[in-house]
Amino acid sequence: NPPEDASGDPAEEGPSPLQRERALGRLRALGLITEEARTGSVRMHRLVAAFALDEVDDEEAQSDVEREVASEAERALFEGQPVRLTSLLPHLRHMAKSVGDREDETANLVHHALGFSLYKLKEYDEARPHLERAVEISVKLRGPAHWATFRQRSNLAMVMEHQGESDAALKMYEGVLEDQKRELGPRHHDVASTLNNIGVLQRQKGLYEEVRSAYEQALEIRKDVLGLEHRDTAESLDNIGALLMDLDRHDEARPYLQQAMEVNERVLGRNHLDKIGPLLNLGSLLRKEGNYAEACTLYERALEIREHALGQEHPDTLASLGGLGMMLAEQGAYDEALPCLERALERSQSLHGEDHPATAMCLNTLARVLETQGNYGGARSLYERELAISEKLLGEDHPQTARCLSNVARVLTQQGFYTEAISRQDRAVGINAGTFGVEHPATVGALQDMANVRFAQGAYEEARQLYECVLTVRWNVLGENHADTAMSMHNLGNLLRHSGAFAEAQPYLEQALATFQRVLGEEHPNTAKCLHQLAISLQMQGRFEEARPYLVRGLAASEKAFGKEHPITKMVRENLSILDAQYAASGPSDFPSL
Repeated sequence: NPPEDASGDPAEEGPSPLQRERALGRLRALGLITEEARTGSVRMHRLVAAFALDEVDDEEAQSDVEREVASEAERALFEGQPVRLTSLLPHLRHMAKSVGDREDETANLVHHALGFSLYKLKEYDEARPHLERAVEISVKLRGPAHWATFRQRSNLAMVMEHQGESDAALKMYEGVLEDQKRELGPRHHDVASTLNNIGVLQRQKGLYEEVRSAYEQALEIRKDVLGLEHRDTAESLDNIGALLMDLDRHDEARPYLQQAMEVNERVLGRNHLDKIGPLLNLGSLLRKEGNYAEACTLYERALEIREHALGQEHPDTLASLGGLGMMLAEQGAYDEALPCLERALERSQSLHGEDHPATAMCLNTLARVLETQGNYGGARSLYERELAISEKLLGEDHPQTARCLSNVARVLTQQGFYTEAISRQDRAVGINAGTFGVEHPATVGALQDMANVRFAQGAYEEARQLYECVLTVRWNVLGENHADTAMSMHNLGNLLRHSGAFAEAQPYLEQALATFQRVLGEEHPNTAKCLHQLAISLQMQGRFEEARPYLVRGLAASEKAFGKEHPITKMVRENLSILDAQYAASGPSDFPSL
């Protein structure tokens, strides 16, 4: 007989580890349990899941599972890998239903994890009720003055902000900030996070002084409390750099963006999603400066991270694909750009449908390239589809709808349909003025677009009044050394040149050129275009010797900014040949040495 301690009913002892492993192996072989290598998740066939639920009736075990799944979702976000949420969302949704009216820690964790995960995946309408429920539970569990309640209120405000409720979101942020300062102290790192959130929202409103103050306070706290080598500190550096870019202070922006990128490289994983901000902002800065090769490298890296962290179907991944295609188009590489953009559009339509924001974004990017190529009919069709989506999803009076209207108006102008263009642009001006006020950059930009329509129509007096209005606002709000102010001077000078007022045009074009060179550099596209316009103005006056140095510099700048075979570069080169022929016909056979 066997020893007593080894006797007993084998059925009560349960399977051995080896038996369990063999059973799992058999389930894998039958395809009832599968593992996803990309996300590290395990999928269980619904029949196996149903059997497990029937066999295991343990409330404590169920609560443990709920906490673990919710914690795994938060880990995926912390580690910058939202793609892992795809397999967790069905479970989180099921658990959010199963917790019912419970108001315990687990219920709070589940609702917050689901709501914040949906927010990160841009599913704002579904996210909001879960975050609202999480706040309600946290207030009852911990009280309104607990740090966790503050954080969950801030996360709810983020969703409200993305739903277009910016005023309500700002009010909530400001309430959280006041409570945090009182309960946690003014130097707490959560105070810095809320200051940062307030700055992000105010930046969208164009309140640059308030933004700078909030961002700098957040950076100071984070450097003091968390140190320089921290992801949150890198976020603050990136935000200040992005703000300086808005103000066209590129030389000041660059070190902030560079430092943010370097810190992230040291403290985050290779494909962490939080690396994206500095990569895209520094890439955008290089792109604005005409340094397409370096910008392209950063854009490609951002696309790689988004594909890994979000998946190929996510709207932000499609945005990166579109941005890369747009940059190729700006260099004149249309054969490479168009397939990239068409692929992004097809993928978005297939995955998200015709009326999704991601599809609208892809339509916009492809339309811009077709417009650049001179395919105004094709561009107009895509812009009008984008407009229809915006009106349907956001409403007829939303700022995004105004931007879509301006795009349609611009190509209508190129096609010579001025009455229709004016109607669209007038709506855009009205929306922006009603939403932001008359001195907001969006309203001023819409007025400039209206001036462009009037200019193309030949209504020079109306165009001049609008250009002068835009220049006055930009001079007062942005100052004389801002690139947008320079663009207004360039536009007004170009209008005067077309109307034959060469002497009046000259100082505007010269001052615009000086500002572009100082703010953007000699090889920037805007500098190249201004050099060309100034040369044409002198050329039309027969001042060939004065015109030629500007054309030579304009050609060099165009080759650097656009490439030697870009249509703009070819036009400048052709004008230089015409100028040489005109000068030769007028007398001397050769220009003086430059």
